[in-house]
Amino acid sequence: MVDGRMSRRLALPAAVAAALVGLLVAGSLPFYTRAEPREANAARAMVEGRGLLIPERAGDATSKKPPLYHWLAAAALRAGVQPAELAVRLPSVVLGALVVGATAGIGGTAYGTAAGVFAALALATSFEWFRAATQSRVDMTLTAFLSLATLGLWLGVTRDDRRWLRIGALAAALATLAKGPIGIVLPLAIVGVDALWSRDRGRLRRLLDPVAAACVLLPPACWYLLATEHGGAAVLRTQLLGENIERFLGVGDVPHRHGPLYYPPLLAGGLLPWTPAVAVGLRKAWRRRTAIDRLCLAWAGVILVFFSLAAGKRSVYLLPAYPPLALLAGPALVAWCARPATVRARRVAAASAAFVGLAALALSLPAVQAGLAELATRIVCSDRELLGPAFSVIATSPWRIPVTGLALALVLLLGIGGRTAAARGAGLVGSGLLLTVGTVFLGTLPLATALTPREFARAVERRVGPDGRLCALGPLPEDLRWYLTRPVPACELRCDQPGGTDWVVRTAAFDARRREACLRPSLTHTGTGPGDNLRLDRVTVVTAAEDPARTAPSAPAPPHGIP
Repeated sequence: MVDGRMSRRLALPAAVAAALVGLLVAGSLPFYTRAEPREANAARAMVEGRGLLIPERAGDATSKKPPLYHWLAAAALRAGVQPAELAVRLPSVVLGALVVGATAGIGGTAYGTAAGVFAALALATSFEWFRAATQSRVDMTLTAFLSLATLGLWLGVTRDDRRWLRIGALAAALATLAKGPIGIVLPLAIVGVDALWSRDRGRLRRLLDPVAAACVLLPPACWYLLATEHGGAAVLRTQLLGENIERFLGVGDVPHRHGPLYYPPLLAGGLLPWTPAVAVGLRKAWRRRTAIDRLCLAWAGVILVFFSLAAGKRSVYLLPAYPPLALLAGPALVAWCARPATVRARRVAAASAAFVGLAALALSLPAVQAGLAELATRIVCSDRELLGPAFSVIATSPWRIPVTGLALALVLLLGIGGRTAAARGAGLVGSGLLLTVGTVFLGTLPLATALTPREFARAVERRVGPDGRLCALGPLPEDLRWYLTRPVPACELRCDQPGGTDWVVRTAAFDARRREACLRPSLTHTGTGPGDNLRLDRVTVVTAAEDPARTAPSAPAPPHGIP
């Protein structure tokens, strides 16, 4: 089934191209949300000699994830990869690029060279995949090893090749060390469903290989035992029971709880701009049902059904379904390019381009932006808090939307209504690159630059100086903890006896609950909400006679750009 020469000929260039683009993006964006620096701080703690076995989390008694991603990120930090944000994102960039390369190779072998190229393009530039492949999160590490486990186990049982079977088993163990037992459960379920669908029960018997069983069970079992010995039974309860069984069944307070129909529209959005091609590819694969078609259908189906049944749901949980769906999109995109352009297609292209152009012009109008910003406050989604600042960034540079809209209109004209196969292919490639890389540098980068506390942290370091004493009132955001170059202990502050504290850093949310008369505003930073709005205060001694003033409102601090 898999021709090694064809796989390597397509896989290596695809992986290198995906890695180069990922490195460019991952090295350009500062941290500006809570999730990425949380994992980055755990990796940095490992470099400093803390949390080597159980990743360290601020405010958590035990970590909620196994350590494989953090080990990889800590290794990149230790090696001196710069900038540091790129170092902790490097595992996601490299592993995501390797999956893109494997998708190109498998697609080229199964469906032809052009289909392999388009499959790699569809995977690398789909919205959710590109975002995960450039972030310091555990999800791409899980996805990469889960994909290798699925492919290795499938090749092992279909070809009766114990070498591939054991490679797949070891990859499943690594996937488990990335995010838990689903790294074993899901590959076995995919291969099992494919075997039953193919009416070949002999494949199930071939899974019972003692060496493969040792490969898949021993590495995670050793870590769980060591982690339990080091951190106590609470680690085992959190890692296995809380984050897996209870989260799946919906026991207790499960975050991101949604109904069983939550994922289909989310998957359609995450696959953009390739959702139509995936839909066509699924329909054609169901009709063909070759061996690779059945594997891709079983692969994507098991992932979608499993996580739809789980109580806790997030968009990144579906990442393991993206490689098989991209494989099916590849031949559909080739067929689209090869089909002669009809008058109807050219009319659709012209109408789509006109709609995109007019929509871009409308979105550049201040009145429309104000209305959308108001509407954004009523939207229920995980990124809702970013919508308001995003509209503010757009308002400061209104040319971004018209320029992006014009470029998108042009690639739509080529991709839908191009007169030749080469023109339609160029339009498809352009649309993928524009909606990923272009959106990052025209939208995400200005937003990240506006929200990141990086410059605030640098201003704090300059203002406090090397000999100044700094403490924190209340918990600090993870991104500020990442950018401050010194440890910031919790304050034990009394205004009549400051206790050796010169400076205090705190969030606006904490400031709303507690105002101290001995704190004089010095610097501020505006984030996405009260929990991310920061201020640095200078401590002054307050006498007992002045103590009632501690509940009086503080004077506003100048922004950190003002000395």
